[in-house]
This record gives sequence, C-alpha cells and structure tokens, in this order.
Amino acid sequence: MTSSERADQKWHLITFCASMRRLMTYGELAKLIGASPRSIGAYLDPIHHYCLQRRLPPLTSLVVKNDTGAPGVGFQLAADVPRAQARKFAFDWTTCELPEPSALEEARLQARTGSFRCPIPGCPKVFYVSRGGWDAHVASHRTHPDWHPEVLDPEERKRLFNETYARWFR
Repeated sequence: MTSSERADQKWHLITFCASMRRLMTYGELAKLIGASPRSIGAYLDPIHHYCLQRRLPPLTSLVVKNDTGAPGVGFQLAADVPRAQARKFAFDWTTCELPEPSALEEARLQARTGSFRCPIPGCPKVFYVSRGGWDAHVASHRTHPDWHPEVLDPEERKRLFNETYARWFR
C-alpha cells in the first residue's frame, strides 16, 4: 500500500476525530492502521500538503505526540497550535470533497518538486516550477486527441480545460 493510499485511510480517521473534537496520538493512529508510530509522519505528509494547497485547515495538527500533546516536528504551520486545532474542530469536514489517493499523491509531489502533472487522464506531461504553458498544451488537439475529440477550436479546448479541471489551478 502506498503512502497516499495510507493517507486516504488516515483522512477518514482524522476527520472523524475532528468531528468528535478529539485529538489522536501517533500511537493510536498507528495501531488503527497497523503501522509503526514512527512511520505515521510520512503518511500524514500527503494530507498536510493537500490541506495547504486547497486552503483547508491543517488537519494533521490533530495527530499529536503522546508525551507532549503537540504535533510532531514535521508540523510547521501554526505558531499557536491549540488555536489551529480549534479551527479544525470548528470546520465542517463533511462539506469537503473526499480526496482520492491520487489527489493526495499529487499534492505530495507538487510540494516536493514544485511540479504539476497535467490532469488529463493518460497525459504524461509535467509542468515544473509553475503551470506556465498549460494553455498551449491543452489547446492543441494533437497533444490530447482523445480528450474532447469533437472540439477542435483551441480557445474552446482551453475553456473546457478550465471548467473541467478548475481545482488544478488552486
């Protein structure tokens, strides 16, 4: 199971804890998913980046060390952690779209490499550092002949891409 598939498992557990206004220790989470407590940080990484990129409250701050009650050293978003945790409790996580493991993996990849993979299924194109050039890439019928093959107008293809993959620009 990949770290993003494990992250998908954790998403459900952590959002459940948030709805119950409860913190969860690394040890508790590890026991629930059958992993080592020391490996949990790596599994939380995709969730952390997914929340950052979608401007969601940093959900991973609800997973804490048993001895201190604070998130691990990898969590670096909030100066006032109790206040940040209160925001997670107040947020209605049921209104969030559940992330697919592939979306969690993409968030992790983007954070690590500054790269953005074209979201059109089967496309191997990766944009590095920014999404610059996306418009010419999707406007070309030759680049993606199977994606809306009936649409030949470059401006219409860009409009469809913007509409279909709006989240890619966030």
